[in-house]
Amino acid sequence: MKTYIVRKMSNVGPIRAALTKDYVDEMTFFEKVKEALLDIFEGDTIEAEKAFPSVKQHLATRPGLLEINEVGFEIVDYTHRLN
Repeated sequence: MKTYIVRKMSNVGPIRAALTKDYVDEMTFFEKVKEALLDIFEGDTIEAEKAFPSVKQHLATRPGLLEINEVGFEIVDYTHRLN
């Protein structure tokens, strides 16, 4: 079972902290990823769409937190963690 987590991050000096931690469904999760990419590319949808597949693959294949513009994204796959 996969759990989708979106976190609002705070970077204060060397300390990185999660201000909020929301458990969301897959559709909401990837909508938030696209919003963060649009922020990075300053609303350039073409560049954001180009970056999206590699970010989606990164999230699906690497454990841990990926931070994009002070938003943290994590997919926790419990089926693989039980091994």
